[in-house]
Amino acid sequence: MTVAKALPRFKEHALAGGGLRFEGGASLPTYFTGACLYIFPNEFRARRVPKHPPEVRARVQGRGGTVRDFRFPPGGRSRR
Repeated sequence: MTVAKALPRFKEHALAGGGLRFEGGASLPTYFTGACLYIFPNEFRARRVPKHPPEVRARVQGRGGTVRDFRFPPGGRSRR
């Protein structure tokens, strides 16, 4: 996904915008890799799993009609 997001930025800034200059020392693959590295942190943050997942509550009726409330994970926080 990072490459797909970096490609339009690369085209806009490097090719159309004149950001890539061959006399500057960076090759085409190096410049594109830099564009991917620029995009990666935002893509990573957008797709990572939250550290503390939301609490799930359930009400269970057992034998004899007793009702118990459960929270998963217990206390609303994951054990790590």
